[in-house]
Amino acid sequence: MLVVNQHQHALSVGYRLRVQNGVLVDEGQQAQAVVTPPAAQTGEDGATWTVRTGDTLGRIAQAVYGDQRYYTLICAANHLSNCNVLAPGQRLILPTASQRPRLAPSSPTLAISPRPAAGGPPVADNLLAVAAGESDLQTFRDLLGQTSLAQTLAAAGPYTLFAFTNAAFNALPLETQDELLADPHVALALLSGHVVNGRLDPAWITRTKQVASLGGRLLRLAPDPAGSFTVNGIPVAGAPIEAANGVIYVVEQVVE
Repeated sequence: MLVVNQHQHALSVGYRLRVQNGVLVDEGQQAQAVVTPPAAQTGEDGATWTVRTGDTLGRIAQAVYGDQRYYTLICAANHLSNCNVLAPGQRLILPTASQRPRLAPSSPTLAISPRPAAGGPPVADNLLAVAAGESDLQTFRDLLGQTSLAQTLAAAGPYTLFAFTNAAFNALPLETQDELLADPHVALALLSGHVVNGRLDPAWITRTKQVASLGGRLLRLAPDPAGSFTVNGIPVAGAPIEAANGVIYVVEQVVE
């Protein structure tokens, strides 16, 4: 066995290892493995989760509650300004069962290939046509055009569309960009989380509220001091863009 010590010297050793009380040790009691504590723990203040590299609120919610849609509840319980930003070592409070609302049953295929509401004949000045006229939303419009959402958002509606900017798309990892552009199913799964059935008015968002997207994910809406609102902690930029069958709110990050 080769061991590298803290002084970066490689040592060839002949330890014979065995398991003792759940810890890996050598027979001479000279070495032992480091045991990583579980992420979820229960303390005096209730259940908590210690964030590890690669964790997201959705993954934590799936691991703890068996449903990633509870990520907004964890976000709200910890008063996070951005649900998408976590730091390794950060300690999160996990709401108890009594604090969790009942969610509608979700299909395992929903997060992979959601089925948006049925469309109909296109209407003039629909969301798709209006988005095409906004130069900062061209990538979003192109992604929509390759999915079945295009037909949905051209129909009567109404719908609310949270459209991310070209810069927001360019900020994604290159492999993610390539996958979205190449696979309509992946694009549909992402974009369905940016559409809400019905027209949302900022005046209605007087306090933090949750709404379901067409993709089945819960979006956390909260009033903004500037008079607008945020979606999952992401500020809505500029004024609403009106269409005949709904409204577009521009966001400068991809909503996840």
